[in-house]
Amino acid sequence: ATVDLSSPGIISYYDQGPQYALSFWTDAATTIPLPNPRAVDQTGTYYIRLANTITGCDTVAAVQLTIHPQPILTLRVNDTTVCGATPVDMTSTAIIANSSQGPEYVISFWTDAALTIPLANPQAVDQTGRYYIRLLNTITGCDTVTSIQITIHPQPALTLRVTDTT
Repeated sequence: ATVDLSSPGIISYYDQGPQYALSFWTDAATTIPLPNPRAVDQTGTYYIRLANTITGCDTVAAVQLTIHPQPILTLRVNDTTVCGATPVDMTSTAIIANSSQGPEYVISFWTDAALTIPLANPQAVDQTGRYYIRLLNTITGCDTVTSIQITIHPQPALTLRVTDTT
């Protein structure tokens, strides 16, 4: 995960105009520039400097940034195909190979990429479609979403006419 230090979520207001220069630093003395303030991926204290290039006056503000690890969710397969009326259990280890563990992690299943329509019964999926699995860390709010294509083919029909051939 990365954070854009120049975003309105970080800087709510600053004087603007051609005489103002906004810059980003890794030290309070503003001697070590932050290489990419639009994609910070390390926890730490960063410094934002607003300088008036005409007067030479400046203001420096510190921001403490905490980057939480993204939850791990690994699928054993990206798609699965079954024949007949056998439903697919999306909660099984045949589908989910690995995920972050602990009481703060909640896994959920969805029928749409926007995660607005929950899958009613992920233990018995019996319709062809793309389904979405979300792993949420309820403490940090960080999540991981992945999808799986499930294809259910009809079972071939076979009817025998039994006749006595003896």
